[in-house]
Amino acid sequence: MNKNIIVLGFILVVSFVVTGCQTAGSGGKTYTRGQAQQSMQVFSGTVLAVSDVTIEGQSGGLATAAGGVIGYQAGKNSGGNSSKGLRRSIGATVGANAGAAVSKRASSQAGLEIEVEMDDGRIQVIVQKKDDDFRVGDRVRVVQAGDGTLRIRQ
Repeated sequence: MNKNIIVLGFILVVSFVVTGCQTAGSGGKTYTRGQAQQSMQVFSGTVLAVSDVTIEGQSGGLATAAGGVIGYQAGKNSGGNSSKGLRRSIGATVGANAGAAVSKRASSQAGLEIEVEMDDGRIQVIVQKKDDDFRVGDRVRVVQAGDGTLRIRQ
C-alpha cells in the first residue's frame, strides 16, 4: 500500500512537471482570454538592445501537495516508533518544498528583455517570452493592452 502511494505521488509530480513546461507565458504572440477582442494602443519604435533572460516559473499547488504526500510517507516508513510524528512532519515539509521547487523550475521559460526607443523619444524595456527574433535596429510595434500589459511585435 505504501509503495503504491509513493508511486502515485511520483506520477503526479512528473505529470505536473510535464504540464508545467507547457504553460502559456506572456510573449509577443500570447494573449490572455480577457485581452481578446479588446481595443489596444499601438506605438512604433526602434529596438536598441536585446538580451536573453529567464522568466521565473510558478510553484504548482498539486506538485507541492504530491511532494508533501511522498515526504510524509517516507517519514512514516523510516526509523522506529519514537518521534514518528516528527519524522512525518519533517518529511511532509521537505517533500512539499521539493515538489514546489521542481514545479517552479520546470515552468521557467526563456525570455527576452527588449529595449525600445519609441518614436516620441521615450525608452521602454519590455520582458516577454522568447517567441520571436529581434535585432538592434528593427522597427517594431509596441502593443499596450487595456490592463497595461506591453508586448513587442514585428
